Amino acid sequence: MSVLDYILAGVAVVFAGPELAFLGLPATPVMILSVFLLGIVVGSTPGLAAPMAMAVSLPHLISAFGFNPDALLPVIGFLIGVMKGGTVGGAVPAILFNTPGTPDAHMTTLDGHPMTKEGQPDKALRIAQFSSASGDTFSDIVLILCVPFPAVLVEQYLDLPHLRGHRHAGVSEVLRGLRGGLERALYGLRTRGADARRP
Repeated sequence: MSVLDYILAGVAVVFAGPELAFLGLPATPVMILSVFLLGIVVGSTPGLAAPMAMAVSLPHLISAFGFNPDALLPVIGFLIGVMKGGTVGGAVPAILFNTPGTPDAHMTTLDGHPMTKEGQPDKALRIAQFSSASGDTFSDIVLILCVPFPAVLVEQYLDLPHLRGHRHAGVSEVLRGLRGGLERALYGLRTRGADARRP
């Protein structure tokens, strides 16, 4: 397959995926667009962030859609919509109240809130929304265009046994490190006391 075939196949899968029964529309684009508003609300609430909403909603999504392969795209569409909306929504309190809604919007307080003090909150919000949307869109396009190249390289040059060996080695290293960390955690009080007594 050529690189263009990979890109077209990915787009076709998104739009030809499972449909929402009550609307008859593809589930993934509907999930992205509808949950985008939820992400804006979450992002504009100081103290909440999109990753938090993703972590809370993931078990509910899995229980609603199940573990079948058809459920993968709507669930990922939901998570993408919340993340993109949270990124956009974080600028709202940063501009209006000088309190970033998300950590991503911290720098927005430096130029957005002074514009609000000058009586231009609408302009500051429009600039933030446009900047966020154009930056996200550009990064998505770069991702879509660049990801097929490594996929082609992996498909052409690496064998499945080779990848299986790397996975096995990686998992065994993680488990080995976890075991040492778990032992330290279980005996942490004694170890901390011994470290404190050292000169």
